[in-house]
Amino acid sequence: MYGLLELARRIHLMCDEQRGHSFESPWATVLTGITEPLIQTPRFEYRALKFNLPWSAYRPGNATRLNFEVCRNLTYWTEFWDMMAYNRYNKLTVWAMHPWPYMVTPANFSLADSYNDTVFWGGDGSETSEFWHHFWNTLFSLAQDRAIKPYVVDWNVFVSEGYKSAYDTTAMTDHDGSGGSATVTPLARKYGREIITQTINNYPDLAGIGITLGDRMTNIREGSSNLKGQVDWIEDVVFGALRNANRTVELIYRAALDNQPTPTVRDSIEKFVMETAIKVWVQLKFNWSHGHSCVELVHAHGGGTGSQYWTPPSKYYKMVCNTLGTHEMGRR
Repeated sequence: MYGLLELARRIHLMCDEQRGHSFESPWATVLTGITEPLIQTPRFEYRALKFNLPWSAYRPGNATRLNFEVCRNLTYWTEFWDMMAYNRYNKLTVWAMHPWPYMVTPANFSLADSYNDTVFWGGDGSETSEFWHHFWNTLFSLAQDRAIKPYVVDWNVFVSEGYKSAYDTTAMTDHDGSGGSATVTPLARKYGREIITQTINNYPDLAGIGITLGDRMTNIREGSSNLKGQVDWIEDVVFGALRNANRTVELIYRAALDNQPTPTVRDSIEKFVMETAIKVWVQLKFNWSHGHSCVELVHAHGGGTGSQYWTPPSKYYKMVCNTLGTHEMGRR
């Protein structure tokens, strides 16, 4: 695909150069003008865009509600994937606070799906499981057809409105906002593992999932230097879901904190990779959310620069940086 795109680009440039000149066979002239082979090797393995979804949105408001229908339109996504391929992006991460119940009905929590929980986000509540299954399968298939890997990333400790209504009326859902205490009961952990595992199993074109360290984790020491409670939750729920899946997918680990004062997060990730051989990308926010303001890394989201993640370089994962709106196309 990239070879054909490059050929088309070069033909377009040569046609521009020949415009206004008279020649008998323009295509022949253009093609015979390409005399040297071109071999390109991308500098960056990870070339991605970040896309925040308007349902289960991190910051819901007029902007997300106005774009709710746009982001469910597969014609829009077809053009979006084409744009990405043309510009040589090879990964897209779509983000929501709790996307999973829009994708599957967990087997042991049959009342926890969110297929029609859309009025709060800008929909009309008429959506069905058939609609969402078709949407996600088509979305991921369109990406794979263009050599683009799709990932679904969440801002972690949430449950659905259906879960709250049926299984725990005190639970915190994505309707309750991104900050504060989380529902981390044994039942909620089981629900989280199961719904993520089932999503991986049900969508063969989904290339990976992602998790964000630090959101909605106040009661497991969010904002403190002791990350053990948060890491334990991720090991139990997210790592557990990946281990239980019937196929292997990649993991994006948004390490939003600076890993001080102990290497708790790094040790956890490296141990997981050693045991599973799952490919992990550890992501930091490049200069917080102002990635284009300075070419040097001076501050990662959460404090420090995150250097503990790459000093010394890890043998088990690769680093990527998230700038404002896109992922820095790089690795360490």
